[in-house]
Amino acid sequence: MPRVIYPSRERKEYMKPRNRKTDYYDHETHGHAGNGKRSSEYISWIAMIQRCTNEKHHSYPQYGGRGIIICDRWLDSFALFLADMGYKPAPEYSIERIDYNGNYEPPNCCWKNRIEQARNRSDNVRITIDGETLTATEWSERSGIFPDTICTRIKFGWNNKKAVFEPPQKDLTPEQILAIFEATQVGDKTLAKVAEQFGSTLSAVQAIACGRNGSQITGKTFKKIENRK
Repeated sequence: MPRVIYPSRERKEYMKPRNRKTDYYDHETHGHAGNGKRSSEYISWIAMIQRCTNEKHHSYPQYGGRGIIICDRWLDSFALFLADMGYKPAPEYSIERIDYNGNYEPPNCCWKNRIEQARNRSDNVRITIDGETLTATEWSERSGIFPDTICTRIKFGWNNKKAVFEPPQKDLTPEQILAIFEATQVGDKTLAKVAEQFGSTLSAVQAIACGRNGSQITGKTFKKIENRK
């Protein structure tokens, strides 16, 4: 087992900014991975590394792509990650950063369920519009847009004012579906940017890009548009 060094936290030596791929499958798993099964904690550790270091991961732009890194102590050892975080209270819990813009490191992380995570984001994310700064929850009371929706929009690159006041999306027309599909095939924009361009949701754009809207993307969409000409 590799020698473990516990650096001084005051000097923040355990947070060396870097973005390298790690062969985490070679690390000691202490019974948390084997025989085709992985523990919930081990899966969370792998997912954390993937979204911060793997540029091909779908969540990389919201994590590693915007400078979120993992402390060396956790990046190099699942055992140390588990020692610091402990076991999940229940399988549905996931790792949460207390400071949404902070890194993955012992003082800034804990296990929380989805409801607690959503509440934490909406209560702690402060948004400034035209010189006025409020929490997402407070802006929600003015705009009528759900706090979690506001936070998700900002996470995917929407500007603050649009994220807070843009009305919910209506059903897409066949022309819009076709235009979104074509935009996703060009490859010069992320799906999040395409969603912002068309005022759509990321999940809707992902569905269109993958063809999960079925006939809407294939023959019937083209036929509907042709029939209108």
